[in-house]
Amino acid sequence: MRALLAHASSWGAWENSLRNDLGLHGQDARRQLTALLGYGRLDPSRLGEAASNRAVLIAGGQIARNERHTYSFPLPPSLRAKAEWHRFTITLAFMAPTVGQLTRYRSAKVYFSTPDTSLAGGDRTDAEHNAVRRGSLQHEIVQGTRSMSFVDGDVFPVHVECMDDAQRLRAGNTIRYALVVSAETAEQTSNTIHDEVRDRLRLRARERARGRIRPQ
Repeated sequence: MRALLAHASSWGAWENSLRNDLGLHGQDARRQLTALLGYGRLDPSRLGEAASNRAVLIAGGQIARNERHTYSFPLPPSLRAKAEWHRFTITLAFMAPTVGQLTRYRSAKVYFSTPDTSLAGGDRTDAEHNAVRRGSLQHEIVQGTRSMSFVDGDVFPVHVECMDDAQRLRAGNTIRYALVVSAETAEQTSNTIHDEVRDRLRLRARERARGRIRPQ
């Protein structure tokens, strides 16, 4: 639930308004705005309504120390070679044991690696990237208008990793996490993204099912 709520949040028009009102400029502006805005304002319509120009994938599991789980988001063909606005949003929430007597309260931390902004054809926006790894909820947005170069079947990879923080996570212990990833564009650019991603996931599932079938 935490991951879904954060995933539907963004700074929106607040960023430009506060930059002008507070006279914030340069690389430090995002860090200062993060302290004020956090992950931004929740848009309830993005929680309860589907959209043909947006595809949302939800995953989760349990991860142990020094493990990496890789998720592959199918890239929609309708976004290929189009210099139009689009956005990728990645949100990760996890439940880590806490250590009350230490400043570093998490016994371990779970995070996803830096999104591939080159593949996504955009830049990271909203919350400053150093701040989003300090808690137990990481939420990053990559958006832009640069043309995306890929071939049909390519994917946008998201690598979830786990490492010790305040204490050593014992062997055999795992941390639960949830991951939400979405891709979207304007309706006039494409209204088939949802169907494209769904079809490619179904094809992948059928191929894996065939690979598990063995003759008797």
